[in-house]
Amino acid sequence: MKISTYTLGCKLNQAESDQFALELANQGHQVISNILDAEVVIFNTCAVTESAVRKSRQAIHKVKNQNTKCLVVATGCSLEQEKEVDLFVSDKENLVSQVLHFLEERGRLVSEEAPVKADSDKVKAMIKIQDGCDNFCNYCLISRRRGPLRSFDPEVIIEQINEIEKQNHYEVFLTGVNINKYDFEGKIGLEKLIEIILEKTSIPRIRLGSIDPNLVTDELISLWKNNSRLCRHWHLSLQSGSNKILEAMNRHYSRKQYLKIVQKLRSLDPFFSITTDVIVGFPGETEQNFEDTLDLMNEARFAKVHIFPFSKRPGTPAEKMTNQVPEEIKEARAQKARETEASVSNAFKKENVGREEEVLFEGERNGYFEGHSKNYLRVFQRSEQNLQNRLIKVKLDQENLRLE
Repeated sequence: MKISTYTLGCKLNQAESDQFALELANQGHQVISNILDAEVVIFNTCAVTESAVRKSRQAIHKVKNQNTKCLVVATGCSLEQEKEVDLFVSDKENLVSQVLHFLEERGRLVSEEAPVKADSDKVKAMIKIQDGCDNFCNYCLISRRRGPLRSFDPEVIIEQINEIEKQNHYEVFLTGVNINKYDFEGKIGLEKLIEIILEKTSIPRIRLGSIDPNLVTDELISLWKNNSRLCRHWHLSLQSGSNKILEAMNRHYSRKQYLKIVQKLRSLDPFFSITTDVIVGFPGETEQNFEDTLDLMNEARFAKVHIFPFSKRPGTPAEKMTNQVPEEIKEARAQKARETEASVSNAFKKENVGREEEVLFEGERNGYFEGHSKNYLRVFQRSEQNLQNRLIKVKLDQENLRLE
């Protein structure tokens, strides 16, 4: 049977979708990228913002209109009530078995053919090492939707990484809801897991998912001191540069604490790349609070910032806060934050001009091969040779960084 996955939202969702595809392929199904040819489409949805819910709903509606005979399976944080969904699965860890049972009930039995590989051209592979969250940030549904903290067996993670390397992948991305809370049986934390991965695998590049500033230790940072396989890039969650707003959000770190981590990383390497997320217009945010965020963006020299206007999520404490920021002010602040982001990220690129960086090229578009350096700069290169899935040393310049 031809099955396709459609992922919305974060890198954790993408890692889960990749795992769904692998398990389905091992059950004899053909996992394809063209959703219009698929008999079953699995949507891994997102509900971080109202916009994400809308995009998930629109994607399902579009596919159902264009591929009227396909069965739609949805999982993730939204759409359990959507009428165009044939099966909603809340338990992602058992999704594949539930999908197969669902197909058997409808007479669409599992193939007896040998397993086939998914027809993915992804260069970087994502591994989910942890799930669940107990932070209960006041704006977020994830703690309520993802369930309790769960950490996966290091031996299984090692097996997955070694299998990935056999398939000619050069980079693995370790992801989860809150990977800093990785804790396998109370004996192995994130720092120890990384040490085990470095010892028992040889994949050239290891990159981490989103990092919680409240849980960063000196031991974690020190791992980056002498290990060239660890990519010089962290996605260090921020949300706001105002201590008042961080407290209102129920984030457990301060502006000073965040910048101290940035300083420690940049002391290891002045070109250490830091990316982040920012929410503007959180209830109670004043103009000064917003300016505090812009100031921190400039001080941290971010390589990339994802800007989100605050979105009320049903069932969260922030939804019922009385001091809501008007929509027009949120949009104006979001626009100003995007302008600051463009300036900051462009400045970070300029700092890298003239340096030589190893780039993993991921594909070709419009005559250019595109890839990422170890410090997560997007690099564009013309070549008569096929550079896809190759690690190549590149001297960074204004053209291949597409400086403005």
